[in-house]
Amino acid sequence: MRLYLTYLFLLLSNVLYGQKTDSVRYEQYKKDKLHYLEYESKHRGFVKGKHTTLSYLHWGTKSENTLIWLHGSLLDAYDFEPFAKDLVEIGYHVISVDHYGHGKTGFPDRDLDFEDFADDLSVLLDSFSVEKAVIGGFSRGAYLATSFYNCYPNRVKGLVLEDGGSAKFYGHFYKQHRQEQEKILSAFNVPEDTRELYFGERNTEFEQYEQLYDSSGSVSQFQLLALIKKKGTQYVTYQGLDSYYQLKDSLQAANALQFPECISKYGRSIVLQEPLEIYQHLAVPLLILEATKQPDPFPQDEENAMLKKRHPQWVTHLKFPNASHNIHYECSKEFMSALLPFLSEFIKR
Repeated sequence: MRLYLTYLFLLLSNVLYGQKTDSVRYEQYKKDKLHYLEYESKHRGFVKGKHTTLSYLHWGTKSENTLIWLHGSLLDAYDFEPFAKDLVEIGYHVISVDHYGHGKTGFPDRDLDFEDFADDLSVLLDSFSVEKAVIGGFSRGAYLATSFYNCYPNRVKGLVLEDGGSAKFYGHFYKQHRQEQEKILSAFNVPEDTRELYFGERNTEFEQYEQLYDSSGSVSQFQLLALIKKKGTQYVTYQGLDSYYQLKDSLQAANALQFPECISKYGRSIVLQEPLEIYQHLAVPLLILEATKQPDPFPQDEENAMLKKRHPQWVTHLKFPNASHNIHYECSKEFMSALLPFLSEFIKR
């Protein structure tokens, strides 16, 4: 079957592009497409949850030593791919999950919230016969991890929260004067050219791939293909996600932060989450990774310090002054230096 898919892809490539496109970028796209199809066949999985079907990538063999990773906004399961190999080597089965509307997990057909996602994630654990796992996440994914702990504390061995999930979402917004609040809200107004780049439509998959390709990065960027979806006859990437978050622009963001009862269940799941209350009776090890590069767009030090003070036996709080938000991308070596010792404590051989 894999050889057939490879042949079919090459055949379609020649039919669609013929001699018109022979650029270096297109040749790389063809190589990445083949790599992507093969990688997907080895690592992609789906599970029908309680509310919807979740897609995920996994590495390693089924084990009690399981890490569930939940990515951030506008990302997907491939975001954790660079780190999976090292964790497999120390004995972990790593599962990186596409949450609602991301990667290969579609938008639900009804308004589901973070608690619903926790139900679906619990079914995923059941599908691997995993009673307990370490749950980790970045940004929005960290808030999903916190919600899972709130719903299923007995299924959590430990928690890794990277710049999110340990403090109220945009908690600093409520502490500011009106002028500062307007400045924070204005950041949600994406310039039109940027909006077109990330939320626009293209005629072919290659055009979307080319738009996303980072010329300063590695030659192979096959992971980008997981972000591209077909919509009718067009190809899109992040289209619909900003509206799904209820944070499309400053007006929507103001409405979400100030009147969360008026927005979708999914939108208010993150806005109304109270991590300090959820972790009031914390009973598992918690690793907090906080980006503190100035100016800090998401200051959380006060709440993180409170958690550490309340639960000194459980909480490890590490700061990363060279990262503005995405620690595992901006400081990948330091990220792994923090993560590996923490996860090693849970190893059962």
